[in-house]
Amino acid sequence: MYEEVVSRVKSVRMRSPASRHPGSVFATVAGLVLGLGLGSAAAQPLPGVEDYAAAITTLTAPRWGGPRVPYPVESNRPIASIHGRSIDRRLAFHGTSRTRDDALEAATRGATRMHDALLNRGFDGPFPDGDLGGGPELDLYLVDDLEVPYAIASDGPRPFAYLDGILAHVVLDGSMASARLEACAAEAYASALLAELDPAESPHWRTSVATYLGWLLDGTFEGCTDATSLAQRAPYTGFTSFDGPGAGALFLAIQSLRSDSNDAHYIRDTWTMSRQRTWEGEDLRASPDVWEAIATTATLLDQTLDRYLVDAAVARIALGVPAMERSSSLLALSGLGPSYAIPYAFVGSFGALPIRTAPHAPALAATGSAYARVDVTTASARDRLRIFLRGEASVRWSLVALSLDADGRAIGRVEAPIRERAWDAYVTVEIGRAKSVVVIVTNLGAARPDADAVRYDDRTFHLLIDHASDG
Repeated sequence: MYEEVVSRVKSVRMRSPASRHPGSVFATVAGLVLGLGLGSAAAQPLPGVEDYAAAITTLTAPRWGGPRVPYPVESNRPIASIHGRSIDRRLAFHGTSRTRDDALEAATRGATRMHDALLNRGFDGPFPDGDLGGGPELDLYLVDDLEVPYAIASDGPRPFAYLDGILAHVVLDGSMASARLEACAAEAYASALLAELDPAESPHWRTSVATYLGWLLDGTFEGCTDATSLAQRAPYTGFTSFDGPGAGALFLAIQSLRSDSNDAHYIRDTWTMSRQRTWEGEDLRASPDVWEAIATTATLLDQTLDRYLVDAAVARIALGVPAMERSSSLLALSGLGPSYAIPYAFVGSFGALPIRTAPHAPALAATGSAYARVDVTTASARDRLRIFLRGEASVRWSLVALSLDADGRAIGRVEAPIRERAWDAYVTVEIGRAKSVVVIVTNLGAARPDADAVRYDDRTFHLLIDHASDG
C-alpha cells in the first residue's frame, strides 16, 4: 500500500501548483490533507486529490472488485545436476550427462551478460529461492527437445513479499545451436526476473519486454525467435496479438526511443508501475497492468495512448526500407533487414482512380493496422487525393496519410480526428512534390487494450480513394 500511495503522491506532485515552490513535498501533502478535509467552495481540492482519495479507498477496501488472473501454475523441476554456478550473479546452470559442454557455456554467457546489463540499468533480482535447486541462485535447466526455446516455471509465491511475486526457474532447450541458445538464455533470464517481479502480467508482455532487452543487448530482435519480423509481416494482428506473432517488443522499442534515449529506464519504470498487491482472494489482482502504466505515462506527458499507438503504426512502416529508414526519427531501428518491411494490403496508381478497395481480410485486431500505397507520379502538383475510410462499427478508427518524395522520404502527414464509435473518416492530401502516398488504417479498439482480456474487437474496413484538382 505504501508504495502505491507514494506513487500516487508523486503523480499528484507533478500536477500540483505546490511543486513549483520550495518545500514542495510538504506543500503537496499539506494541500492533499487540507483538500480532503475542507469541502467549502473557498477550499477546492488541488488537482489530483480525487485520484489520491480513490487510491486510498481502493487500497483499504476489504475486497478487490477489479479484474483478476490466476497465479502461475507451479511446476516440478527437471531432474538434473549442477554443472555451473555464478555466486556473484546468483545463477546456477543444470544439465544432464547428455548436455553439450558448448551448450552450457552458451547459456552461461547469455544469462550472465543479461544479468550484468540489467543490473547496470537498475533492475533488481534475482531473488533467493530457498535452495530449491541446491542453492539460493536462480536455476536454469538445460533439457533436450523442449517444444519452445525456453519456458519460465513457477515455484510458488515469494514469501514475505509485500507486492505480489513468485519464485521461478528457467527451462531451456539444450538442443539449440550455441548462438541461439546464448540469445535465448539472455531473454529467458530477463523473462524470469520479470515474472518474479509481477506474476500477474501476461506472458505476452514478459516475452515482449525480454525480446526488447535482448535487442538492447545484441542489436537484434531475432536472437532467440523471429516473432518480431513475423509481426511486421502480419501488422493486422496488432501489438496485443492473442493468436499470432506479437509486435510488443517493437512497440516498446519505439516508446523507449521517444522517452529515454533507449536505455531501458522507460521499460523498467513501466514494469514497476504495473506491479500490485493482492491482499485477499486466491487469484492475483490484475490491475494495474502494462497497458494501464503506458496510458498513465502518456497522460503525465500530455499525450494519449491513442497517439502512441497511431505514431507506432506510422513509424513501423519505415523498417526494412532503407530510403525511409534514413529519414526516420527512429534511426536506432534501421538496418533490421527486408524481412521487417510492412506488406501493403493494396497498391494502386493515380491514373486508376477512383478505386474502392475490398474489405480487408483478415480483420484488424485491436491495435492492428493495414497499409495501402498510391503511386502519384503522374499527378500534377495541383492535384489532391481524397481518401474515405468506412469501417465496421463499435470501435475507434485512425486514418493517416503519409506523403513520400521520389527518394522515399516522408514530406507530409495528415490524419483524420479520432472519434468515439465513428465508423467513417476522411482526409485530403495535397500532392505537391509527393510521388507516392501511404495510407495507414489502425483499429484502436473500443477501449484501452488488455492483454488478459478476451478479444472481441476484430473489425474490417474498406477505402474509397478519389482525386480532385484545384484547376
